[in-house]
Amino acid sequence: MKESSFIRQNKEKWQEFEQAIASKDKNPKLISRLFIQITDDLSFSRTFYKNRSVKAYLNGTAQVLFEDIYKSEKMGVKGFFKFWKQDLPVIIYESRFDFLISLAVLIFSLTIGVVSSIQNPDFAREILGDGYVNMTLENIEKGDPMAVYKGFNEVEGFLAITANNLMVDVITFLTGIFFGLGSIISIIRNGVMVGCFQYFFVQKGLFWESFLTIFQHGTLEVSTMVISGAAGIALGRGLMFPGTYTRLQAFRISALRGLKIFFGVLPITIVAGFIEGFITRHTETPDIIRIIVILASLAFIIFYYIVYPYFLYVKKGLRTKRTSLKFRDKKPFNQTKIYNSSEILGFALSILLKYKSLLLKIIGLTTILYGAGLSLKFLYVSQDSENYFTEYFWDDFLELLGFAQNPVLLGISILLHFIVLSSTLYTLRSWIMHTAINMKGYFSFISANILTLFITVFIYQGLLFINSGFIMFLTYLSLPFLLLGAYSAITNGNFLFKGIGNGFSILKNSTGNLILI
Repeated sequence: MKESSFIRQNKEKWQEFEQAIASKDKNPKLISRLFIQITDDLSFSRTFYKNRSVKAYLNGTAQVLFEDIYKSEKMGVKGFFKFWKQDLPVIIYESRFDFLISLAVLIFSLTIGVVSSIQNPDFAREILGDGYVNMTLENIEKGDPMAVYKGFNEVEGFLAITANNLMVDVITFLTGIFFGLGSIISIIRNGVMVGCFQYFFVQKGLFWESFLTIFQHGTLEVSTMVISGAAGIALGRGLMFPGTYTRLQAFRISALRGLKIFFGVLPITIVAGFIEGFITRHTETPDIIRIIVILASLAFIIFYYIVYPYFLYVKKGLRTKRTSLKFRDKKPFNQTKIYNSSEILGFALSILLKYKSLLLKIIGLTTILYGAGLSLKFLYVSQDSENYFTEYFWDDFLELLGFAQNPVLLGISILLHFIVLSSTLYTLRSWIMHTAINMKGYFSFISANILTLFITVFIYQGLLFINSGFIMFLTYLSLPFLLLGAYSAITNGNFLFKGIGNGFSILKNSTGNLILI
């Protein structure tokens, strides 16, 4: 058949298809029937009109509908519940190999902690620190071995514990980008600590009391180690085993899968922090109630992460859509739109790949400053402590993130935050405006916006300097609005507080989505 005859024969059907797609009130049955016919015509044209315009037209038409069908769903109330009820459990089952690896590594590391404690009586001091061990021994002598959970205000304790555990989850997940090895190392580090911690009480003849107290929150807390580890392994698996995809395509898919698994760990971590802050501290609670809390937590984990995913995947045959993230460089970025998580990740990967040279310079500079801060703290606090890095490293890290009480570290922390904020906003603006990026332009950007940048950093740093759990919570909650205000002020040439007002006007219909993201 000639191409002209083929077009005449099917022209009305194709026009009907275009009108059906453009219509606001789409008829699913009509579109489904026409789409099947269009794909049949496309297959025919690929065979007989390989290099003709009709093949290109049909291919583009079919692609329009395909993208319309499989585009990301808006996260409304129904979408929110669908994610937890269906999407996440199916992803969990499809990623069961990642969960098995994470669980095996955790069991292995727990065993290391226990065996090392048996072989070396001082192992607990090396892992937990002299201060914690001595305090616990004093509590045991006083007849209240679990008194450590009573030494803080309930609300502030809950917020501080949750923030710390969330940070551990984030580190375990994000370090999975290093081919999954970072997540495995993080699991081992935390697993050894838990095994050593529990066996320390076994050595003192307090297994049952410690178990009933610790695992009220520890059942969920240990589970989050496995889940965040599985998310990190899923994140890095695309780089290690791309399969039939290019390595970059495989990474896009695995990154989105890992991110969705990681979302599942957040509410569990919050509940675990709540139990530790409000329930665990009451060591006088009857054993039967504590056993019920532990068994209820364990039952939830087994049901939601093992039984329910198996039911949805095997019994009901549900599957996830095998779609990959698309880079959006060619599509204009709408600065007044709230994008979903998949689109945000796609944009982020686009920016990181486009400006990777600047990223490496920033990483190098911040690493040097971080190392300088650790060195100064080492000289300032204790030159003689043999276990300095074991005992103080995490405190140093937190101080450089914003909890610095030492003036030198506070100055370094402000400088680190200033570099990160300014380079991020400069890179984002350059990416949106499609302008070149270089150090000269970066310094020009700083000089033109230095007041807004410094005020933003000082507000954030000043709130963290208060070092209060409740203020910390408010700080993190307000951080998206503060950053959006800084960006809005820089973009429109306004002062920071007017930029924050503009930011609120943009977000007036999307604040809930922004906070969830």
